[in-house]
Amino acid sequence: LASRAKALVAEREALEGEIEAVRRQLAESGGGESGDLVDGEGFPRSDVDVAQVRQDRHKLACLYTDHKELSAKIEQAIHALHAGSKGNGDGSHAAKAPEAAGGRGDSGKAATTGQQQQQQQQPPFALVDEVLAGGPAERAGLAVGDQLLRFGAIEAASFGGNLHQVAEHARASENAVVKLGVIRAGQHLELELVPQAWAGNGLLGCHMRKMA
Repeated sequence: LASRAKALVAEREALEGEIEAVRRQLAESGGGESGDLVDGEGFPRSDVDVAQVRQDRHKLACLYTDHKELSAKIEQAIHALHAGSKGNGDGSHAAKAPEAAGGRGDSGKAATTGQQQQQQQQPPFALVDEVLAGGPAERAGLAVGDQLLRFGAIEAASFGGNLHQVAEHARASENAVVKLGVIRAGQHLELELVPQAWAGNGLLGCHMRKMA
């Protein structure tokens, strides 16, 4: 299961590279990912290759769909891996924050010793520097200063150095539970966050930056 999860993560990283390449091509072409491809008189724009832009937009939509499906497979593989480790381990279980509609409790609980040892093998890859009131991150119990060890299937080993990867994971997991591992004041916590539309921008309601 571990090798399958790693293979799926590697496959998704390759897919994210394709997504970035197509997005860059659309930006450079002048067509962008959205917007009109006809002028004010209803004729195809002469400043862009309309046919190529349409082709690239279709390709990007397909890649986003593939990314969402692959992210779901990764989550399933990780859940299966965790379930197997619990069945073969010392019987300890992660303590979860209380569940609430559309989000999770306002505070996380300490991870078990086994989870701490597993997470200590991976350094944090991002630091939360803003949490917006009323957003999904706040409802999940995320706090300013939390160091992110895991965001769903993303850990330091699979983090490509671009936080766009986290945003893409959130979009692929919209309205689904994403498990987080964080360090807060030296303590390991497990949280559950549900990326979803809310009154503010984005699906998370927080801002983070890469760890130095």
